Amino acid sequence: MSREEEGQERLYGIGIEGLDHQLYEIVLPGRNHHHARKAAEILYGATGTHAFKPFDLLAEEPPDLAAAYRSALPRILPCLFTAYELLSHARLELRGEPELFEALEYQINHARRLMRPAPALLRDYFKQRALTRLPPQIGTSLSLRQAANPFQPASRLTRRAVSAASAFSWALEKDAQDIGALKARIETEHRLVRTDISRAARRRCAALRRQIGAAFAAHYKAIKAPPGAISAAPETGMVPIGALARKSLRKATVKAHQQALRTAMQPVLAEKRAGLAQADQLRDRFYKTDRALTQSATPDLQRQWRTMASDHARQLHGPAQPVPAPNHRKPGFLERIGARAGQLRQHPPAPEQNNLPEPD
Repeated sequence: MSREEEGQERLYGIGIEGLDHQLYEIVLPGRNHHHARKAAEILYGATGTHAFKPFDLLAEEPPDLAAAYRSALPRILPCLFTAYELLSHARLELRGEPELFEALEYQINHARRLMRPAPALLRDYFKQRALTRLPPQIGTSLSLRQAANPFQPASRLTRRAVSAASAFSWALEKDAQDIGALKARIETEHRLVRTDISRAARRRCAALRRQIGAAFAAHYKAIKAPPGAISAAPETGMVPIGALARKSLRKATVKAHQQALRTAMQPVLAEKRAGLAQADQLRDRFYKTDRALTQSATPDLQRQWRTMASDHARQLHGPAQPVPAPNHRKPGFLERIGARAGQLRQHPPAPEQNNLPEPD
């Protein structure tokens, strides 16, 4: 396979068969072919075929691997950072395989000299590389993208208001969890009760069928045709009287059997329907009570919330300012005289309202 020396490092064209049985290729640097192929396998296992391109059997081998590697760097470098981040999240399970991290760090350091990555990706890579070098006894539970000590503005609420709001929210959450668990238990019990009622009804019906079948077995045996009986004469086609009688008796026996089964099972089915209806009625009564309690408790909870919200607003913005009352000052002497003169003065009508005769 062709290669090109670049300083102390070499570039290799690596081919990999994907899970879809398609061939993919990539150009990566390495100390040797095995080292570059190991990095390609790690990159494929972590990010799939995003960093690779399909292998073209008819295309000629590129004469300059360095140019091919530089043109593919914008596609390869983000995949290298993603693969290193995935390995960093599983670093506790990969403590015995440091060569995985070393292979990706080698590729990232080589790519950084040719293309400048985004500052955010580079900063996250430095954090992850530092975490991989920590002892195995030290682990972090928070994501690297989350700030360790986020800024929180000082609260202006008093301890009493904070405690009341916390207790109120905790009580609402606990009530919601208890009600949800009770509803789930009611639904489970309702389903089990319906199943038990139906199963008991089936067992009783099966017992009745066996009992009535045993009672009618002697009748079926009595009307059974004796051995050698002729059902119809071969010459004339006439049916014997005995065969006709047995056929009529068999129809009457089957009809009586069915009537006996219906009569015996009717109370059992009625009890089953009554039991299922009672179970549904109890469940509907529970939901009706729950809705009534919710509607009655909602105004009180809203009142408590408005009280807490008012206390919060009062602590943040101070007490509410009273609305200024209108000025009801008693008018003075001159104001009364002026108002009286305006009321007594006769105003001339407007031109369009003047109906007086025009002067000569």
